[in-house]
Amino acid sequence: MVQHVAFLRSVNVGKRTVKGPELVAAFEALGLVRPWTFLASGNVGFEAPSGSPVDLGDRLTAHLGEVLGFEVPTVVRTLEALSQAAAGDPFDGWGTRFVAFARLPLPDGTLEALAQVGSAADRFAVDGADLQWATAGGYSASVFGGPLLEKVVGVPLTVRKATTLGRLVAKAAAS
Repeated sequence: MVQHVAFLRSVNVGKRTVKGPELVAAFEALGLVRPWTFLASGNVGFEAPSGSPVDLGDRLTAHLGEVLGFEVPTVVRTLEALSQAAAGDPFDGWGTRFVAFARLPLPDGTLEALAQVGSAADRFAVDGADLQWATAGGYSASVFGGPLLEKVVGVPLTVRKATTLGRLVAKAAAS
């Protein structure tokens, strides 16, 4: 069994409210083992006997759309990959750090595209399908604090604060 964490987009935003027990039941219905939720922002830990993170994310996206009645793009990372993303700080503590997760590796030219739009208040680093992002003034103070980040990168992303990821990794390791 491999531990994973699923990041669900568009849940508990607006009228798209989903309770933890409903998510746990949906994950169990797919044969995923010991699912648990973290915060109310679409973070679900689970174990799976097989399947790549991309395949698991695709299965969850389709299943959750059917069960919940609205599209729920889902990105999955193994606990090991998530631990590395949470711990790896390419900015040496500068600014408030976030990690944006994409389904597949980010396109070539991602950093160049972000540099054309960004300012000295934002710094970025790419690691496969993860975009590390630090901003001097916090999420809402950045020019990228809204849908612009996703638009510039050109692929769907789901963003989590690095400190939240650290807490999520700790909970997963303890379960």
